[in-house]
Amino acid sequence: MDALSSVKRNSLNDFFDNTLATRLNDKKTGAIIIIIQRLLAERPEARGLAVAGMPLGSPGMESPGSEPETYEVVLFTAGNQQVFARYRDIRGIS
Repeated sequence: MDALSSVKRNSLNDFFDNTLATRLNDKKTGAIIIIIQRLLAERPEARGLAVAGMPLGSPGMESPGSEPETYEVVLFTAGNQQVFARYRDIRGIS
């Protein structure tokens, strides 16, 4: 089990601190949203995830001084789609 391995945990922490975090536009206000944890816990038969448009306040679309928009993460399955999560900037709202 990778979760019990200190080597794997340290490797993942290093990735977040030294690789993923370097991709943020602003280190103080930027956010990394981890939606994969919910996908792994619920295991829906997903084909993909999407966020329509480029909503203000979503990751990579932060704008200091501007009010963030509420946006939905859509889950696609075979022949169907549904709202998987709603966010307002990095805060999940449902």
